[in-house]
Amino acid sequence: MDNIGRYFGQGILYALFALLLGYFSTSPRYRNLEPDQALLRLSFMHPGKIVSDCRRRTSEELAKIPANMRQSMDCPRERSPVRVRVEAWDRVGLLRDLSNVLADEKVNIVGLQSVEHTDGTITIYMTLHTSGIQQLSRLFAKIETVKSVLNAQRSNNGT
Repeated sequence: MDNIGRYFGQGILYALFALLLGYFSTSPRYRNLEPDQALLRLSFMHPGKIVSDCRRRTSEELAKIPANMRQSMDCPRERSPVRVRVEAWDRVGLLRDLSNVLADEKVNIVGLQSVEHTDGTITIYMTLHTSGIQQLSRLFAKIETVKSVLNAQRSNNGT
């Protein structure tokens, strides 16, 4: 008799969980973008012009590099400006905090544009001069720790 009650109770809990899961899978409605907007993310690579002679990396240097990025030759290249898109909750001091992160990495901001949204968020587009992909990766990690920042990513033509 106890087993029947336990199975019945367990069945009711499963049913309640399924109803709750069903409700939250459709409600409340989530909209990332307005109906007339679309988000297209592009990834591209532009190596830049070689600025000095290539050199062979040592085995110690290669060991420090992730396996999928190991190349025996190191050929320093100049970098084109990188456009970065930062989305955040708007607040006083946000731009100062972002500038401090960039200054700590010794990154020059050569362009800046911001777009304020009605939901209290802001999108900041920055054109930066960085020394390469490693520095850019560090920047994204540091920018995303700034209070109220939602995300940071490379941008293409202001989008």
